[in-house]
Amino acid sequence: MIASEQLFKLIKSLNKQEKRYFQLFSATHREESTHTLLFEAINKQATYDETAIKKRFRFEKFIEQLPVAKHNLYKAILKSMNQYHAEHSVEIRLKELLFAVEFQFEKTLYEGANKSLGKAKELATIYEKYELLLRILKWEKKLMNVSNSKKNNFQEAKKIFEQEQHTINKLNNASQYALLHKEIALIVSSQAHLRTEKQKSEVQKLLLHPLLK
Repeated sequence: MIASEQLFKLIKSLNKQEKRYFQLFSATHREESTHTLLFEAINKQATYDETAIKKRFRFEKFIEQLPVAKHNLYKAILKSMNQYHAEHSVEIRLKELLFAVEFQFEKTLYEGANKSLGKAKELATIYEKYELLLRILKWEKKLMNVSNSKKNNFQEAKKIFEQEQHTINKLNNASQYALLHKEIALIVSSQAHLRTEKQKSEVQKLLLHPLLK
């Protein structure tokens, strides 16, 4: 099992963005809802105080196996940080590639710009970085406009337009799911168990939403 001080130091070592990411990460795993409670309680402590933890959560079921809960929390933090930094490093790489595109474009090195843009587009597509993908598609249009070959410009423009619309639809879709997730999380977090018929009805109504079918 993970030592309490080890868990405490790990939580305190996280910066603001990392803590925020962990909270979002935990919110997507309903079975890990206790992680957020325990995480926030430890995070607020100046020094680790297990007696205070046990007193605060004395009515929670997980407190009966606190060592297991702490161990699982530690693993969840490491898992979320692995995901966070993997995504973060991808965004850094994409921004570097986009800078290379812009720099080469300004120097009229269009072939090199196209090559960098191709790498960026592939990466953005694989990791579903749709906001950056829209920027990439805009650069494709700019490079198309300075291309020596004007023959297939209309077909290329049409293709880019369709890709833009598809990407915008993806962003809208993700936004709708994020809103639904927030609504469900608020209901679940406000009550550990759905005690009333009204609460059950609220959740059932949400589950009938077309996006959740």
